[in-house]
Amino acid sequence: MSRLKQFLLFFFLTGVVFLFFLWQNNSKTIILTLQEKNNQTIYPQIYYTTTAKPYTQEKSAVAFKVEGENYFFKLPSKTSIDSLRIDPDIKPKKKIVLKQIKIIHNNWFTKEVYLQPLDKIQPLHDITEFHFKDNKIEFVTSGPDPYMQTPLQPQLIQKISLLHLPALLISSIISVLLLFLYNLYKKESSDEILLSKLILYTLFSAFMIFKGYYYKTHVALWHPSDEMAHVSYIKYVHTHHEFLPTYEKMTMMNNPKAGNYLSHPPLYYEIENLNYDPTLSLKENVQNFRTMSLILYTIATLLLFYLGFQSSLSILGHFIYLSVIASIPMYAYAGGSVSNDNLSFIGSAIFLIGFYRLLQKQDNLSTWFLIAVGGFIAYFAKLTAALLIFFALLYYLVYKMFKKEEFGFTKQSIILLAITLIPVLLYQGYIMTHYHALVPTFNATHPQQYLHSPFFVPEQYRLHLSPWEWLQRMGHYIQGGWFNIHSHHSFGQSSLYGDIGLVLLHVMALIALLLPCKDEEKQFCLLGKMTLFALLSVLLIQYIFSYKTHLKSGYLGGLQPRYLLPFLVGFAIMASVFAERYKRFFALSIIFIIISIHAIYSDFFYFLLYYR
Repeated sequence: MSRLKQFLLFFFLTGVVFLFFLWQNNSKTIILTLQEKNNQTIYPQIYYTTTAKPYTQEKSAVAFKVEGENYFFKLPSKTSIDSLRIDPDIKPKKKIVLKQIKIIHNNWFTKEVYLQPLDKIQPLHDITEFHFKDNKIEFVTSGPDPYMQTPLQPQLIQKISLLHLPALLISSIISVLLLFLYNLYKKESSDEILLSKLILYTLFSAFMIFKGYYYKTHVALWHPSDEMAHVSYIKYVHTHHEFLPTYEKMTMMNNPKAGNYLSHPPLYYEIENLNYDPTLSLKENVQNFRTMSLILYTIATLLLFYLGFQSSLSILGHFIYLSVIASIPMYAYAGGSVSNDNLSFIGSAIFLIGFYRLLQKQDNLSTWFLIAVGGFIAYFAKLTAALLIFFALLYYLVYKMFKKEEFGFTKQSIILLAITLIPVLLYQGYIMTHYHALVPTFNATHPQQYLHSPFFVPEQYRLHLSPWEWLQRMGHYIQGGWFNIHSHHSFGQSSLYGDIGLVLLHVMALIALLLPCKDEEKQFCLLGKMTLFALLSVLLIQYIFSYKTHLKSGYLGGLQPRYLLPFLVGFAIMASVFAERYKRFFALSIIFIIISIHAIYSDFFYFLLYYR
């Protein structure tokens, strides 16, 4: 392609991508400013409709972003709304102040800001002590289903013209990247392909490290998932110097009377304890803890990239593989926060490298050493990571029996695995004898506090969900916690349409899961299938046990999909395998590249544009 054609194509692609961004940005956003007087967390939801129609679940929204007291809800830009229902929370006895309802309408090159009067709001159910004063509404929730309603009559207060310079810059970068990938795609000699792979993996490595570092430095303290509890655990390890933690003695740093609900194995916290300096401030210590987490996340990411680099994929397949890993938001977000997830990422990555060698029939001592070390680290970092590894090995055994092949165990490998299992069995034996449970959950470590915690809902306040409703709730958590950022400060798209690129990559992976593996990448494909089947198996177990807990205690949580992140590479492998099947079709290859770029945009670049 001549330079002139590439120049014209650059302008055309930039224009198309820029208009796509503007079209995607056309939306209505409702911002509720809500304060809970006792500083308790609330989870508001809104319903919208015309006055002639009833409220439905299809026309509802949960906050896609929370900034302090401001809760952001996305609405379809074309939807005509006459009536708004506000469900402030599902818990009773919440003392809430509604300070403002703002509506922002983005329409191509203009932005309109409206204020909704509060004096029209009427309490309808489970709301008491309702007062309108000083242009604020104060009320108390009195049951599990509080809601109020108002006719929507917003008043225009501001109209702004928009240039969208960040979107134009990103569009230009994407166009350059597309042309660059096209040129890489046309490389044919082995030396050119190797150079293209090195360029791709270097760029993505730098991008992933930058992502983790950005989250580390820009996300406020305690916003990431359970960060306060993780830091409290580290402080306990530093002060008590116990080989095995006494979980019932662990408390929260911000409230010594409250027990720490985390009861993970201690390896990650012992590593972080090496960074603890009592002479530094709390904020400085947390930044040091985050730095160590970032190092662990970086090692895990480079190991996953090494795993992909070994495969015989084409440049297109490598790009898809890297894009999936780079686009799942909670992976890098956890990498920039204090979380034992990062150590579980390393353990799982080491295991997967050994597992790949096993599938390649390299069943020697070094292979089993990688499997043993990876499993050991994963188990003592997070039990769900060990469960993922267990299912992967289970499917490997089933595969071997189905193929009637030998397992490849040697005397040395059996001894190595036995040595690794000894500390695992000792720790598990300690847990079972001391807490009479497989896992030391909060009701086992702090039974009295458990009854007054968010993990237990008194019978009269419980909202009982059917198995189908629980499945729908799990789907909602997957949307928020796998395709977006879900933590104490959540952020993401309001619907799956905003994550369409990443969703399509996952659909590609699930379709490939059902297709036979081709000979040229059979071992890599088998690795992806067993990894992904293990992930789906643990997801099913999570559904079953969380629903049992819901029926027993009324708890509506326990559905965090980030527990599956150690095996996210399963989606990356199978999506790349799917793309490999159709790489001979140039048009499909371009579509796959565009989908991948959109996935990357909807994650980090969307975060850069809209996170405050």
